[in-house]
Amino acid sequence: MENPTASPSRQSEVDHWVDRMNSASSQQADRYWRNLISENLDLYMSTITERYNFRELESMAKHLSNEFYDLAKLFDIHGDQTIAAVIIEQRSLYCRASLVFLAMCQSLDRSINSWRSTHSQSTCILLSAKLSALKAKDKQYAIPRTAWNDDHIISHDDLDRLEPMKWLNSVLMDVFVSKLNVKFALPVYDQRVAFLDSTFTLHHILPATKSHDTLKNPAGSIRSKPLKALQHRFKDKGITLIFPLNVNNTHWLVGAIFRASSTIGIFDSLIGESSNQAYHKLAYENMKKVWKVLAEAWFKDLHVPDQEWKFVVHTKIPKQGNVSDCGVFAIMYMIHLGYSSQINQEQVPLAYRLPVHSENLAGMRLLLLEELGL
Repeated sequence: MENPTASPSRQSEVDHWVDRMNSASSQQADRYWRNLISENLDLYMSTITERYNFRELESMAKHLSNEFYDLAKLFDIHGDQTIAAVIIEQRSLYCRASLVFLAMCQSLDRSINSWRSTHSQSTCILLSAKLSALKAKDKQYAIPRTAWNDDHIISHDDLDRLEPMKWLNSVLMDVFVSKLNVKFALPVYDQRVAFLDSTFTLHHILPATKSHDTLKNPAGSIRSKPLKALQHRFKDKGITLIFPLNVNNTHWLVGAIFRASSTIGIFDSLIGESSNQAYHKLAYENMKKVWKVLAEAWFKDLHVPDQEWKFVVHTKIPKQGNVSDCGVFAIMYMIHLGYSSQINQEQVPLAYRLPVHSENLAGMRLLLLEELGL
């Protein structure tokens, strides 16, 4: 079924509308920038709300475009090619118009990213204002339990950890693990991922305070609640298991097992610190053991050969320029790995892109606070 060319009158109408929207988007971009640099929390939040609205419009546009195509295909199958051609024509016009919304969304994301990178004082002021507003609103915030993780309570002390230049704690790390398991419950770009929390990694990856055999009960089945809930993802040949790792309560980094490429990777925002190399190696050895236990438990009716793994410590990734932002980098790395096996790849939405080097990630802390949805 060929895509027909839109009729001249309709094409002209859409062209006129697109021109008007392009002009309006330029004016909107100026307004967004003024809001961002105003250091006014209400103006900032109105801008963020509009960004989310654009994202919803973009998602709806993709869905409707697919509906147009499926409907046209149905008419074509049943022999009504005239109606099918009209629907395809309308889809062509609709897609052209919807691209304007996509451009506006991307433009806004670029503006916000630029502001985060270049206006650290503004981001710090707004971050502190947002945290103060949340603490004034409630004494604590409950994050509901999921199939993968227990419920979590975020206290004022936990919120304080999101202030600029403060270390993130395991509570915040585990809340994001829980949210990321929900966010990436379905494959993205044909990549299926699963995240394990800091308690799991403390016991079994780094420093591995428990024997790996404790992952199984006497019958040989996996006893870990998050692992049992993630079992259906594990059987996907493209699965990636992602772990937040903590070094001596002083530094966060990320480990990942990429089944598709038989690779175990380390993502460390302090690459170059020779003192961390021993921990990288220890994490690698323990991730291999965890995988072997899971494979034996979940593929016990199949022959599972010993896996040959390639070990990669990723060095060409954004790095921290202070001693406080490792936890922020770790969470952002995990988000990126939900979309791609690499950091800052084109599959990663613009809003989550990291600067190559940053002295202060207050802007990303503000983004993470928004992601919590408190």
